[in-house]
This record gives sequence, C-alpha cells and structure tokens, in this order.
Amino acid sequence: MKHDEKWETIEKNKYQALLIGHGALVLLIGLISGVILLFAMLGGLVLWPILDIQIDFPGSVRGWKAAHVGGLTNGLLIAGVGLILTKFPLTMAKTRFIFWSFVLTGWGNTLFYWGGNLSGTRGLSIQDNAYGESNIAGVIAFIGGGSAMIFTIIATAFIGIAAFKYAKNKSY
Repeated sequence: MKHDEKWETIEKNKYQALLIGHGALVLLIGLISGVILLFAMLGGLVLWPILDIQIDFPGSVRGWKAAHVGGLTNGLLIAGVGLILTKFPLTMAKTRFIFWSFVLTGWGNTLFYWGGNLSGTRGLSIQDNAYGESNIAGVIAFIGGGSAMIFTIIATAFIGIAAFKYAKNKSY
C-alpha cells in the first residue's frame, strides 16, 4: 500500500467513525424527544409515585412524536451510512461530500423537528402558511431541514452508484 493510499484509508476511517458519532448524538436527541413526548402526553412530569408536576410543554404531542421518530430515524441513517462509507470505492472528494451531507442532514433535520414543533408553520415555510404564523423557530426549522435536502439526495445517489458498480465488478 502506497503512502497516499494509507493516508486515504485512515482519513476515510476517521470520517466513518465521525459519522457514527454524529448519528449517535442525533439518536440521543431523538430519545430525549421521546421522554418529552411521554411527559407532553401525560401533561407534566409524572413519575409515579415520586413526582406529579403539571406542566404545559411547548409544542404538540404530534410534534414531539415527529421529533422522536425523526431523531431515531436520522440517527440510525447517519450511523448506517457511516458503517458502509468504507465498503465501496469512493474518491476522497465524494467521501467528504457524503460525510458533510449526512452530518448536515442529521443536525438540519434535528433543527427542523424541534423548531417546527415550536412554530405555527411546522417549519414548512419562512412566512405564515396554512398551519399558522411564522416565528424564529419556524425560520430555523425551515432553513435547517431545507438546507440538507439536495445534498442528501446527491450523496445517496453517490452511494447507490458506487454500490452497483462494486457489485457489477465482483466476479462469482
């Protein structure tokens, strides 16, 4: 293995580990959203028989469900991409693009779910829409979720193309 190839392998392994780490953090936030969902459904901090404090949590039960499931899904997605990142031959440029695309996806979607839950617009637009009035949380949600979309689609296409090329080149 040449020096450049060894460096590239080390660098790709670093990106792989970092993606798994980001995925775990996004997953953790999704799990925290699940705890908030539970308390929002119960109408307060209820831990029988120790605690029963009525609190009106911001957002909606629907929004906390979305933040919970979306956080879990995005965290697993990012970790899964991390696990396959070194499986197929990709240039360093494509590896970096995939890495940053999925990091942006995880954190952008986390902002989308949380901000959308705290906004009348559900984070679907910057301006007022059919769901309600806009606020700063809605703007952050829209920019967070919207900024990642095109990059994630392209990065996913890169992975798919590399996987099919890899399979085609394998002899049985």
